[in-house]
Amino acid sequence: MHEDFAGNTLGTARSLEITPHLQSFTDSLSPLNSADYYSFTVGSSSSLSLSLSGLSADAELELLDSQGKVLHSSVLPGTELESLLATLDAGQYYIKVYSGSEITTDYNLSFSATPSQDAKSLQQQDSLTGFGNPSVKTGVFTVGSSGQVSLDYLFDGGLYQGELAIFSLEGMEQYETDLNEFIAEAARRALSGSELGHIVISDAIEGARFQGALPWEDNYNSGDYLGVNTFSMRPGDTFGVMLVPNGRVQEVFGNPAADGAIRPLFSLSTRNPNDAFHLGQIADVTGDGNTFVMEDLRMDGCSTSDKDYNDVIFQVRGATGSAVKLDDVIDPAYDWRNTDLGQALINYATPYVNLPTGSDSAVLPTVDSEGVVPPLTEVDGVWTPVDGVTPENSLPVTSQPLVTLPVDSDFDPMVTQPGGSEPIQFDFPVANQPLIGVIDTGFSGNNPDIDYSRIILGSDRIDNDDNPLLQPEEGSEHGTHVLAEVPL
Repeated sequence: MHEDFAGNTLGTARSLEITPHLQSFTDSLSPLNSADYYSFTVGSSSSLSLSLSGLSADAELELLDSQGKVLHSSVLPGTELESLLATLDAGQYYIKVYSGSEITTDYNLSFSATPSQDAKSLQQQDSLTGFGNPSVKTGVFTVGSSGQVSLDYLFDGGLYQGELAIFSLEGMEQYETDLNEFIAEAARRALSGSELGHIVISDAIEGARFQGALPWEDNYNSGDYLGVNTFSMRPGDTFGVMLVPNGRVQEVFGNPAADGAIRPLFSLSTRNPNDAFHLGQIADVTGDGNTFVMEDLRMDGCSTSDKDYNDVIFQVRGATGSAVKLDDVIDPAYDWRNTDLGQALINYATPYVNLPTGSDSAVLPTVDSEGVVPPLTEVDGVWTPVDGVTPENSLPVTSQPLVTLPVDSDFDPMVTQPGGSEPIQFDFPVANQPLIGVIDTGFSGNNPDIDYSRIILGSDRIDNDDNPLLQPEEGSEHGTHVLAEVPL
């Protein structure tokens, strides 16, 4: 059990210096110390995030004002992650970690506060200069010939609970002079659930395929993973991605001028650093145009992002997108790809490859045969036979009479005719038979060529359960292809 460093009353609260960078403290509760208090001050309006994790028994989390009055609380049962998000005015505040019963537990308290931006300042920066011209640089997705776009929610690395949506870009240039109109139309299309757009991730009610804590932050994933979802769009159409960091698309549609964590962020980026579309808001994880991550804080310098690029990671199928490469924007100190969890995610995402946009089959490049096979060279000369070869009618031939060999009476020949002896059948115990292990991502659950009675299933390290098999269209079946090389 960790030593108790926090104060046990408001008057003895441990003073914290809150910054935009995520910080964590470890402390403990016990029957003799059932409540810990922390105090902090913000100098301007700020967005605060708090989380309580690492519990071995039930504990709760509260945010108090300068008089000790409860402003916000998180009281989930058991050892679940407790979290709070709040917008605070300048002033002094307290954090209370407590238990209503006599328990003993360590805990990790993580927190950060980002100064809120003045709405007028944001509006001045959020202009749509030149959306309809080539200044739009990246963040555009092109739908394949099938019109079916699938999305796989891979990782939730942010404390916010927002929504991710896609919206068609056809005709959106007419809204380039008014950002709020652009936002309202993008939200309307996303809410339509049609070829104009869809809401593809609702973080508050669903979980990601991968989950786990990283060395610098807690596990923020919650809810059940719902699998790969497929949506209909127009073949050949282009679309953008919109992230509402901590809210719903419906809220944005009702108030497109909303500020703070409800104000949407877009995948689109331009060459103008002062407009609404910020380069680096979205990044390509694997460089293949299919797996992406969006940061849930603005990347224009108006807010302080940790640049760990793990807030919302997703994979797109049936469409190809363009974005800056993750290597070019991620902070090396927070590169999640260097962790075991990150490697598992990359290994899952890498085998998936899109066919060229607008094609239902791969097209092999044309090969110039003249560049592969050298031209024939004409040679002047006459072929002559080799001297010393024996003429075919002069070959020596010898013969020997056939000799009957004795049959060994102790030898039982295999007999195939009726009444003959049966061939010997070998039946080794299972313990003496070879056991071949295959560790990979994606094993089909209904492949007719696999004899499942001869397979011992292990655990699923991605979904953390005992069923590693996939249903159709659930994910890459790279493991099935590897298994096909094993004779069964």
